[in-house]
Amino acid sequence: MSLSPNKVRQKQSCVHCGTAFVPANPQSDRFCCAGCAYVHDMITNEGLDRFYDLKGKETTPPVQGLAFEQRDYGWLRERVTQAEGDAHGKSARLVLGLEGATCAGCIWLIERLFAQQSGALQVLTDPVQGQLEMDWEPGSFDPVTFAETLQQFGYRLCPSKSARGEARDPLIGRVGLCAAFAMNGMAFTLPSYLGMPADFMFAGLFQMITALSATLAMAVGGSYFIRRAWQALQHGVLHVDVPIALGVSLAYVGSLIGWLAGAEAMLYFDFVAIFVFLMLGGRWVQEVAMRRNQRHLTEQDAVPSMVRVDGEPVALAELQQGQCYEIEPNQIVPVASRIESEAALLGMEWIQGESDTREEKRGGVAASGAIYRGQTPLRLEARETWAESLLQRLVKNEASRKEHPLLQQILKAYLWVVLAVGLLGGMAWWLSSGDAITGLQVTLSIFVISCPCALGVAIPLADEFAASAARRLGVFVQQLTFWPRLRRVRKLLFDKTGTLTMETPTLVNPEALEDLDADARQALATLAGSSSHPVSRSLTASLAAASIRPAGTSSIEELPGVGLRWVDPEGRRWALSRPREGLQADVEFTCNEVVKARLRFRDTLREGAAEEIEGMRRRGLVSHILSGDREGKVGPLARALGLEDDQWQARMTPDEKAERVAELDNQDTLYVGDGVNDSLAFDRAFATLTPAFDRNLLGEKADAYFVTRGLAFLTPLIRLAHTRSSVIRQVFTFAVIYNVVAIAICLTGHMNPLLAAFLMPISSVMTTGIVALGFRGAGTA
Repeated sequence: MSLSPNKVRQKQSCVHCGTAFVPANPQSDRFCCAGCAYVHDMITNEGLDRFYDLKGKETTPPVQGLAFEQRDYGWLRERVTQAEGDAHGKSARLVLGLEGATCAGCIWLIERLFAQQSGALQVLTDPVQGQLEMDWEPGSFDPVTFAETLQQFGYRLCPSKSARGEARDPLIGRVGLCAAFAMNGMAFTLPSYLGMPADFMFAGLFQMITALSATLAMAVGGSYFIRRAWQALQHGVLHVDVPIALGVSLAYVGSLIGWLAGAEAMLYFDFVAIFVFLMLGGRWVQEVAMRRNQRHLTEQDAVPSMVRVDGEPVALAELQQGQCYEIEPNQIVPVASRIESEAALLGMEWIQGESDTREEKRGGVAASGAIYRGQTPLRLEARETWAESLLQRLVKNEASRKEHPLLQQILKAYLWVVLAVGLLGGMAWWLSSGDAITGLQVTLSIFVISCPCALGVAIPLADEFAASAARRLGVFVQQLTFWPRLRRVRKLLFDKTGTLTMETPTLVNPEALEDLDADARQALATLAGSSSHPVSRSLTASLAAASIRPAGTSSIEELPGVGLRWVDPEGRRWALSRPREGLQADVEFTCNEVVKARLRFRDTLREGAAEEIEGMRRRGLVSHILSGDREGKVGPLARALGLEDDQWQARMTPDEKAERVAELDNQDTLYVGDGVNDSLAFDRAFATLTPAFDRNLLGEKADAYFVTRGLAFLTPLIRLAHTRSSVIRQVFTFAVIYNVVAIAICLTGHMNPLLAAFLMPISSVMTTGIVALGFRGAGTA
């Protein structure tokens, strides 16, 4: 297969998902992939166009090959059987994970598809939590059929994470309660600010209610920051929660002392309640954004946790050397094994970066991490334990959650300065005036007024602005430390297959499909749809563009090293196989041994890859290719991208990739990869990015993932990281000026609860305004 570079063309948005892409033909190409085109046709043909009105400009993940995949829903059948058994003749209920739903349009479409099913009672969809809850009449409704219908529309049901013990949303309840406590505190403090006399009959009651509101806010919201701050200090880390916890705790304790001592100048209960609410609200915004990004990831494990030994499920950790076990088609070989079946077709793309498959006969070795591409269960004999296997090392998530060192230094300096100024200022007042209460009031006012609104509110808002802009580029950020690290990147390290090039090859002669009659095209779709081989996936997508879907059948036979064979109900023998030597084709399609079509494929660079690498070079960034593929494929690609010989390497093992990353990294590398053979390199890289959002292995490990077909987002993404950094510097500059002025007022003894209640919201509004204007000025808001 040859290499196909991309010419510079104007980007446009996919009509279905909204993802930006570069069309081959701007006049006719309206979709980023065949999957989106297929789903769009189904939605319009079934009169469900309101989906697009409700979706608006929201970007959803591209459908890609999901609508055409043959998925095993055996796990769902087991859960349905259990749920219907527990129903005892009444309605059955299941809570499942849901992938791909992101907006109101998705909710509406899923509800309509559910209502079309016989026996459907009720469905509740939660895109934020990534869950679907459904009730149905046992015997009338088939959840597996519903799951298959959802898959055709680009949604995927999977085991629910909440069923495995994940809390639904630990912060939303706290935020709601703290909002109520804050309003209560302000409502009962406001009369005193408006001149209520101290001897008013209800003044004491109002003060008690305010103190109770602050106490409840501390119990519900303050405890969240105090616990996290304590855990951070136990590990020797200065987390952003430390100054927040310190400020709110000192304000609350000081207010209690002032209340007991009758010193109204020390009463900051309303401040405590409001501050806890604002900080908790900012944290909730951050976590909701991260969960929304992570919900696009598949919730099913990339590696099965169980294999079958003598028909019984056995955990991988318990699999012993010498034991015979079975895996299902399209599963990963967990440990290095001897093949006991007659033959096996194994995909090596996750281990070596190759998109081709290998045939191994009985007695041959199936490498740990190889993907079984056969049609029937494969019998293997384990040659090692799970703990000894390569795959166990690769799937082990050792990617460190790197803290930003500058932020650590800022937090340390902030804490020491505030503590020193507060204590010394209070002591100076005490010694000069002889009034300990006044000195304590000065100390408390410094601690209160210097609480870190910039850290607790402005930074989460900046992260949300940046994440929102990244989503419009088709990039979803999972680790907040990705932004400051991305700003320092000077070296870009790329895997080849599936990263610089598309994961599936491109059909060179699509006219060969157009020349087939209807029966032949349907037979070809059925053959190709039964296999997960990259060439088969490419054919499936090409045929789906013409609304031809695979027909489900269990009678397709896969001959290792030969191809696919199927006898249809009319007795015709269809085959999809390798052609004879010397023919200019990659695949041959026959019927009754008569050639119907010879098909050619080529690897295709991702859109914008060449332009991005050249643009990075002009800005002083260096690009490298680290590939497990052959020199004959990597070399021409590297030269086409303008890379020197020392900027690319081929036939690299996972360990060699990791070693090379360690050599190149000076806390300035961004590694972009998509396969399990990139896992160890991910652990060594400073920042990581993957297109493998539908594979849990790297999807969970990466700092961010992208859903676009091209790489044109790289330059604006790095620019976005610089914009975020600039905005945060402006916020910190304002915070320093604000704190200097406010602390000066405190040291003169003129700070009081009313002035503090006025200054705190003003500072919050100013910092959030700086963030909003900063991103808008950069054209990203």
